[in-house]
Amino acid sequence: KGKPFEGTSTYKLDYDEKPLPERAPAPVPSLGSLPFEGGTSYSEHFTEKRAEVEQRRPQPEKQRQPFFGETSYQHFHSEKPLHPKPQRTPRGNDETGGARQPQKFEGESSYAREFQAKPMPEPHRQPAVNHSPLPFDGESSYKKDFTKKSVPLEPPPRAQPKPQMPFHGETTYNHHHGQKPLPQSPCRTKSAPPARDQGRPFEGASTYKSHFVQKAAEPPTPRRRSPATAPDTRDFATTYAQHFIPKETPGLCPITMMPHCPHYAPEDREHSFWHEDVHQWR
Repeated sequence: KGKPFEGTSTYKLDYDEKPLPERAPAPVPSLGSLPFEGGTSYSEHFTEKRAEVEQRRPQPEKQRQPFFGETSYQHFHSEKPLHPKPQRTPRGNDETGGARQPQKFEGESSYAREFQAKPMPEPHRQPAVNHSPLPFDGESSYKKDFTKKSVPLEPPPRAQPKPQMPFHGETTYNHHHGQKPLPQSPCRTKSAPPARDQGRPFEGASTYKSHFVQKAAEPPTPRRRSPATAPDTRDFATTYAQHFIPKETPGLCPITMMPHCPHYAPEDREHSFWHEDVHQWR
C-alpha cells in the first residue's frame, strides 16, 4: 500500500484552499407500494421521539442599485441614432401583411471598385435533331452467301404414353411362391379407427432360422434396495411463521374497481396518474 506524501512542494505552499458549497441530498424516488401492516421486533422496541423542526427565517432580498461608476467603454463610446424598424411576425412578415424582401446592399467594396465587367457572348444552342433509325442497306459476306429456304412450320412432337401390357414371363418368385388365402377383414366405416392386425407367425424357411442357435438366458438378478434413511428431526421453524397473521384478501381485484382512465392528459403533462389520497385520475 502506498503512503501519503508528507514532504513540501511549491503547489502545497502556493495552494489557496477555498470552501466548497454544501450539496443538497439527492431526492429518493418514492415507490408506490402498500404499507407494511405486520409486526416486527423493531416496531415493538422502537420509542418514537418528537423532533423539533426549526423554522428558517426568510432572508431579505437585496435591492438592486444602479451603477454610477466610470468605464472605458462608456468613455470612448459615442451613441448613434438607430433607425426605426417595422415589427415582424415569427414567420418573417411585416405587421401590414407584406412578405419579407431582402434589402439591396448600397455600400462599396474593393472588389466592386476594381472589377472590370467583360462582355459575354450570348450562348448559341443548336436545335436538337431526332434521327430516325434506318435499315441497313450495305453489303456483307453473310448476305452474299446466304440462301433463303422455305421451312414448313411443324408442331413440336409430343411424347405418347406407352401402353401397359401384362407380364406373362416366368420368375423364381412366381415359381416358389405358394398363394395363401387372405383373411377376410370386417368392413368398417371411415370414422372408425383402423383395426390393427395381430398378425400370424411366419411359417416359411429362412437362413436366420436355419443358422440360429438358441442359448439359455441368465435370470435377472434382483436389485438391492437402499437402506431407508433416518427421518430428519431438525426444527425448521422461523420467526416469520410464528408472528405471521393471515388476513383475508378481497375476491375482486382493486384495479377493476377503479374508474376508467381519461383519454386525454392535462395540459401541463403527457400522462395521467392515479392519486391515492383523493382516489381520482390527475
